[in-house]
Amino acid sequence: QYGSGFLSFHAQVLNKNKLKNLIIGDYQAQFGQGLVLGSAFGIGKNAEAVSTTRRANIGFMPYTSAYEAGYFRGAAVSYQATRLVTLHGFYSTRWRDGNLQTDSTGAWGISSLSTTGLHRTRNEMDNQNTVQESNAAAVLSISHKRLDAGLILHHTRFSVPLQRNATPYNQFYFNGSTNTNGSFYVNYAYRNVSLFSEAAYTFSKGVSAIAGSIISLTSALDVAVLYRNYSRNYHTFYSNAISENSTPQNEQALYWGWKYTFNKKYWTSGYFDWFKFNWLRYRGYSPSQGHEWLLRFNYKPSRHVSFFAQMREENKIRNQSIESNLYTTTNGTKRNYWINADYQATPTLSLRTRAQFSSYEHTGVKTGGLALIQDITFQKNKFVFNARYALFDTDDYDNRLYVFEKDVWLAFSFPAYYGVGVRSYVLVQYAVSPAIVLWLRWARTSYSNTESIGSGSETIIGNTRNDLKFQARIR
Repeated sequence: QYGSGFLSFHAQVLNKNKLKNLIIGDYQAQFGQGLVLGSAFGIGKNAEAVSTTRRANIGFMPYTSAYEAGYFRGAAVSYQATRLVTLHGFYSTRWRDGNLQTDSTGAWGISSLSTTGLHRTRNEMDNQNTVQESNAAAVLSISHKRLDAGLILHHTRFSVPLQRNATPYNQFYFNGSTNTNGSFYVNYAYRNVSLFSEAAYTFSKGVSAIAGSIISLTSALDVAVLYRNYSRNYHTFYSNAISENSTPQNEQALYWGWKYTFNKKYWTSGYFDWFKFNWLRYRGYSPSQGHEWLLRFNYKPSRHVSFFAQMREENKIRNQSIESNLYTTTNGTKRNYWINADYQATPTLSLRTRAQFSSYEHTGVKTGGLALIQDITFQKNKFVFNARYALFDTDDYDNRLYVFEKDVWLAFSFPAYYGVGVRSYVLVQYAVSPAIVLWLRWARTSYSNTESIGSGSETIIGNTRNDLKFQARIR
């Protein structure tokens, strides 16, 4: 294939009398707490333990990313019927990549949907544009002073049914051609208290609910409390609600987060999340419960220097062995530690140094991993230069270390470092003019403990992987 592998476009009109928003082309939808419509990027549990628990009721937004999933293509409109009531609606249809196969009767179906957008190998090319996905939704929202509420109805249809390969843990995953969700959300703010909630229902299937509050107890202390309950047969394709699982399904949990500011130089934050799974999970073949907590301390002695230290622990079950078709499970504990320093050396040069450590303990066996990372950013006139050099050494994949990387405009890069090796990248940004900006990124990973990378048709002979990106923006 030559030329572009993915094209995205949109046209938008804003605030023309009662027509508040009209988008034709590619767009995202964010309503309520993201249980039904939350296709915008949502931050999960992290060191910003309070503010990220609540989703903003944004509405429709143009889609401008190169990521080939999580968006709609068609038309979306928001119309203000009265001073209090706004009507929203959209229709979308587009092709998706799916693993096409036949069942025992010869009927066609797809076992899974692909979100990478990569079409490099024969299998990836065969899976390209194999299923057409259609979406339609209507939203009625009411806004009055401190109250924000609404009703959502969303329908998804696939041209080829989704038929997952059966495993013990995925018995309640979505299978079929159509899925319809309805939900009701209410948000209310009064002085230093913010309340938010959403309850959703998959027609003839399961229910999900989320409710929480953010409270400023004092000028220095902020607290967030969040309860969520997702049934095992609740199905949604465009959610960004907070969840321990990758989707809001098969989960019951209580979250408590806090942030305390001592003064302008010192502040600390953390959370504790208790969760319960009433059905099996991937690599956890029994109902179970677990917990996760995080603690972070920040120090900013001056405008140009900042430090933080962070630790996190996660405890969940893991399959131990199989005997006579019976899986035995036991809890595994993962711990992560971060030490980070940022320093603005000159007006044009800034440095970041980070050390990350991890350990994983399961069935009495403890393994570990570490990464040492040095970043540099240099900005001069029309040039912005970013570079990284990182050393990593992990005993196994359970100790993989996720590290954020700077990337081209609107790209998202959060790779996992695992194995033993060196990771480096260079990102150059150049503004040709106020209307034209160019990006060039080269990344390289060299492993010292392997002679090949990947498997199957994606195998790279040798111990080095290179990635090259070029991007231009013209406006």
